[in-house]
Amino acid sequence: MASNTGENEVSLRSIANMTRLISTLVLALHICYFCYQAFQNWRLTSLISDRILDTILP
Repeated sequence: MASNTGENEVSLRSIANMTRLISTLVLALHICYFCYQAFQNWRLTSLISDRILDTILP
């Protein structure tokens, strides 16, 4: 029987961390897209964020 080296745990942990990061980015894009009017009223928008949203979202 093969010895457990912990490589599986490390790889699963890195996959879980990557999944968390991607889901956080998707959530941030969702909030930016649907709350854009509020951000504009609060003057929290910039040309850079507008270009990013225009590029990523249709």
